[in-house]
Amino acid sequence: MTSGLKPAVSQTRPPPQPSFQVGMVLQTVLLDRPAVLRPLYWRSLGGRPAAANRLRLNDAGELVIPAGATASFNTYFNAFFEYQWRLYTSLVTVGLRLQVDGDAWLRVWRRTPHGGSTLLHEQPASGAVNLPLALGAQHFRQGGLLWFDLAAQGRPVTLAYAQWVTSDSPAAEVGLGVVICTFNREAELSAVLARMAGHAALRPVISRVIVVNQGRPDLASHPEFAEAACRLGPRLRVVEQGNLGGAGGFGRGLVEAVDDPAISHVCLLDDDVVLEPDSLLRMGTFFSFARGELAVGGHMLDAVQPTTLYEAGAVVLENGGFKPLNAGLDLRTADALEQLLDSTAMHYNGWWMFGFPKRLIEALGMPLPCFIRGDDIEFGMRLHNRGVFTVPLPGIGIWHKPFYLKIGGWQLYYETRNALICAALHSDFAPPRIAVLMLKQLLIRLLTFRYYNAALVVLALDHFMQGPSILDRDPRPLHAALSDIRDRYPQVWTRRETVLPAASVGPSPRSMAG
Repeated sequence: MTSGLKPAVSQTRPPPQPSFQVGMVLQTVLLDRPAVLRPLYWRSLGGRPAAANRLRLNDAGELVIPAGATASFNTYFNAFFEYQWRLYTSLVTVGLRLQVDGDAWLRVWRRTPHGGSTLLHEQPASGAVNLPLALGAQHFRQGGLLWFDLAAQGRPVTLAYAQWVTSDSPAAEVGLGVVICTFNREAELSAVLARMAGHAALRPVISRVIVVNQGRPDLASHPEFAEAACRLGPRLRVVEQGNLGGAGGFGRGLVEAVDDPAISHVCLLDDDVVLEPDSLLRMGTFFSFARGELAVGGHMLDAVQPTTLYEAGAVVLENGGFKPLNAGLDLRTADALEQLLDSTAMHYNGWWMFGFPKRLIEALGMPLPCFIRGDDIEFGMRLHNRGVFTVPLPGIGIWHKPFYLKIGGWQLYYETRNALICAALHSDFAPPRIAVLMLKQLLIRLLTFRYYNAALVVLALDHFMQGPSILDRDPRPLHAALSDIRDRYPQVWTRRETVLPAASVGPSPRSMAG
């Protein structure tokens, strides 16, 4: 149990802990966030209920902990996921640095993938605290999730800031190039850029922001975009081109990134996400300590249910479908965080936020020009088959509109065709099994009177059978033709009583008099 932070035996101050020279900030503890999101950043523990409910932020964005209350940072964005760091990077030493106004009691905990919490350290905390947790070389399975709790005892305490730090030197310098493909979402895109521009700590990490505009021309004239562009200055590059879909937009951005010597790693980012700016900072820091070639997948949080994890990567199934990992996980609970310590290999991470070293483009080639839907799956499978791990690092995430709000429509053509392409390239492609699968998909649409969707499945199968040449054609006429197919199979409404007779209601049952 982590509630109640009074020392078990006495209030005697322990011998001072040796400080260590901070080489780099690994992760900043984030405090000033909207109320609806605060369970992802900090929470109250135990103590007197009246005091626990009064944790608040002051005007400076610092956390005020009233007397008798405990603030816990065993949360999605503020815990330190040591397990992933020790598994995939050269990191050895970890420390905690914080600034406290008042007299508090500090405890640092670890939780391993096998369950159970261990108290690593406890001490009074007042003023500047620089606490080493230099744990030395150890097996990665001994690592887990690190967090700290801070209790105010006799008087209120203010936490000004806290950081997870290291005395290690990074293995490489990282120049992150953020690539965004946009189509008629000027307001959403401008909000993403504004959050980047307003985060001073990102400036040394982001070398370039490449925006590929495939929608309304003259993006720079949009008032909101112009303001964000002014703040980003020469780091922002805008490329205008016709609508070649998400694959064409991200592909053009990657071409620009490959030719930019300031970029060592790229991060593909959707234009309509709600960005936690520190996610980009943490991605760059993780890459700077990475051991060997690896990619980092940002988690997708549900914008409708903002404390719910929508997806943290996915695995591709034998039937051509895919299974999202940790879908629907409630991130407000401490137990949910333990599930994120699982190192299960995944095949791909969606391109709502996905980073990797630029040199992998030269080694593996460009993503497929498949217009939309499936380029992320195929490229992820290519990385997986090459032995390049995609790390879904908790604490690196964005909020995105969930896909259950986008079901149906012309997307089915691309999902079907591109899934077949991916299966042909990266699985034991058995034509009889694929034929049965496609027949099932077709019959489901026909038997439910969705003739437009059935026509899309047939067209996708026909184009797949034509071979790779379909990807060499201009995708714009093909995309326009999908709307023409809809016109041939319009939705038809049938009165309920013509297909389902009205049910007759029998008499109410009678019971015997008691």
